[in-house]
Amino acid sequence: MTRDASAPARGASGDFERWKTTLLTLPDSTFFDIMHNYLGDLRTPFNKHSLIDELYAFMSRPETIERILLQIDEQDSRLLSAIEVLGEPEVDRLFSFFSGAMSYLELHHLLLNLEERLLVYRESTGGATRIAFSPILRERLRLKVTSPAVLFPSYPIDRAESRLPWLSDSLLLALFSYFIAAKGSLKGDGTLKKRSKEELIVVFPTLSVGSRMEMALKALTRSGLLQPRGGELVPSVDHWRSIASLDPHSRASIVWAAALEGDSATGGRRRIEARAEVIAGLLANLDPLRAYSGASLAKIASATAAGRSGERDDFGPAAAALLIEGMASLDLIVTAHAAAGLESESEGKLYGASQVGWSDELREERPAVVEPNFQITVKPSLPFDRGLDVALMAEIRRFDLYSHYEITKSSFTRALELGISSGEAERLFELLGDAPLPQNVRFSLDSWQKEFDGLSLSRGVVLTADSERRHLIEHSEAMRPYIRKQLAPGVYLLDPGKESEWKEALRRAGIGTIPIVRGTGGPDEAGIADPFHPVATGTLLVKRRESGDEQNQGRPAVDLVADASRHRGELLKALEALSLPDELRQDMEARIRKKLILYETQLRFAASRQERTEAKGLDYVGKVRLIEQALDGGTDLLEILERQAKGGARRLLVKPLQLGRVGDDLLLSGRLLPEETPVQIKVRKIGLVRKLRGSLYAP
Repeated sequence: MTRDASAPARGASGDFERWKTTLLTLPDSTFFDIMHNYLGDLRTPFNKHSLIDELYAFMSRPETIERILLQIDEQDSRLLSAIEVLGEPEVDRLFSFFSGAMSYLELHHLLLNLEERLLVYRESTGGATRIAFSPILRERLRLKVTSPAVLFPSYPIDRAESRLPWLSDSLLLALFSYFIAAKGSLKGDGTLKKRSKEELIVVFPTLSVGSRMEMALKALTRSGLLQPRGGELVPSVDHWRSIASLDPHSRASIVWAAALEGDSATGGRRRIEARAEVIAGLLANLDPLRAYSGASLAKIASATAAGRSGERDDFGPAAAALLIEGMASLDLIVTAHAAAGLESESEGKLYGASQVGWSDELREERPAVVEPNFQITVKPSLPFDRGLDVALMAEIRRFDLYSHYEITKSSFTRALELGISSGEAERLFELLGDAPLPQNVRFSLDSWQKEFDGLSLSRGVVLTADSERRHLIEHSEAMRPYIRKQLAPGVYLLDPGKESEWKEALRRAGIGTIPIVRGTGGPDEAGIADPFHPVATGTLLVKRRESGDEQNQGRPAVDLVADASRHRGELLKALEALSLPDELRQDMEARIRKKLILYETQLRFAASRQERTEAKGLDYVGKVRLIEQALDGGTDLLEILERQAKGGARRLLVKPLQLGRVGDDLLLSGRLLPEETPVQIKVRKIGLVRKLRGSLYAP
């Protein structure tokens, strides 16, 4: 085999340098084993940097890359696709993703094989070790091999149910209006009274379907939007203002996550927001033209959760399956049917993305219209923050495709108490309705405002100033927005929620020394201590491609069965033609099946260095020697088949720590992987021991 010692141009030099540095840190035995396998007999004296350049040049040859790709099978493709989808993750995160599909020992074998074939390597950064693609092959693997469709099978949609999620912005606003006016809605045990349930069904017919009422109430109470107080469920206006400030998908995802919380769930707001990110990420990854099985959706959800710190351990396959079931009950995903001829290939029931639309993104003329009879018709397109003001000023009468409200004296007085004036209300209604407000409605709003102003209670910070400073305050443009009311000469009512702003305005007005605000011990309006936070959708796992792209059709771009089998057969045939001792022939055959041999010429030199890695049966001394070698190596692991008392056996992956004598036998002490739990095994009970590298790149 001829070798080109000159390394080719490297587009991603940073990636190459990290890969090179990792190779340079390998133990000599491992380093030269790799070089010997791929480069053949090595000339002395050795220069590791030059050898790595030679290896890079050899691996970068188009023919070599083609042969590497030919040996990739479906199992390789699944693992490589997972590494790509999860963003070159840590091993534990990869194992979590495949939980239930393969054991840790199986994953270890597969990863070690990919490392030996130089497809991936382990890169240590910031105290963590992640699985990274070889810089030589990264782009070719992404182009030809990795595909989300390998992990998340989907099918072209023939038809799907057409539904919108029922727990919508419109419903939330209508429920806010209902509960802010409702009295005595709870029984002594904290559950909803029968009368209240009956009223809810009359006003909200949609809540009579299945468990929708229970889910809606759970969404509002678990999120803190409704809070039990004095026998009533009372909306927390501060929480509603906070969630209204979010973008539409964040708000909806939080409410949906709260609706799907388990009865025994702990973790409060942070857990709900974490689960909201999983929901948002899953929905963002669904192609509206594809149908997915429940298993595929659960896998996407698990991958989305795995992308978040702190979301790895409590979101396994069972939790993902429950989430998918809950999302279906919210109509976030709907029943779908694959195109003709593909139904038989699908895994049971199929789902598609529902028509999730955000009110803030819809555009309709006149989203809220006020009639002379004080009725307000509200369309789903009304932006949430504007809709919250409408729901404050009016009482919901019936919720349907459109929401029907009515302005009453009590509802408008409630809005006045919360700081909305009749002038602001009139301007809002005229803006939303794109028409003048009916004269009789305007007259009533102004009359109720006048009556309300006849007696007032104000909460805020009272500022008193002497005559000199009074002049500075009253002539300051900067202070004007923060003065709610002048109570008397030199006495002003300020907004406590904007203390930092009006203190700065006072300084700009020329007042250098500002005293601290002395409290009275009463409630204030500083807002909630824990506002809602925006929800991120995370990484786009299922990349949307052009319709003609093979990856978007559910297949990687190389044939992963026929080509690999044909290439392996050619190498085995070439091996048969060589005159080799049986033990050496067996070692060469094992290397071929492990896909470490790319060219026939490698067969002549790849196994010149042999090392025994397995002992079984009655070979007690061989088992002990392998255990001792693993202990001396420091990073090797042991695959052990332990015989059980009742005739069975269990297969273990063990990190060896000590070999000691107990009576007439030796006792191996170590830790089981991946749990890291202590284990002790008598050597006489070991049916097979196989020494494994912890990783090709183990420190």
